[in-house]
Amino acid sequence: MPELPEVQTVVDFLKDKLSGKTIQSVHSPNGYASVFENGSLMDYQTFLSKRNIRSIWRRGKFIIMELDSGYLLFHLRMTGRIVLEIPNKSEFKYIS
Repeated sequence: MPELPEVQTVVDFLKDKLSGKTIQSVHSPNGYASVFENGSLMDYQTFLSKRNIRSIWRRGKFIIMELDSGYLLFHLRMTGRIVLEIPNKSEFKYIS
């Protein structure tokens, strides 16, 4: 389980990469639906798609992402990992 300095490192990384960005979609590629504690994958897709990320901070070991409408709360649990997937641009015919 990550300690506070490790959680802060993740927050700093996420702030740098995600602040001001828009969430395009939400996936659970391994089918592990239990990761969504208060709803289904469909609920999270509906709530998060096309939301803008305003800011990211931590409160204790919880990572809080402020969206343009609501908040998303993360806990790193035992693994201490959040995986960001950047699409392979070569898969797209047109890129702007």
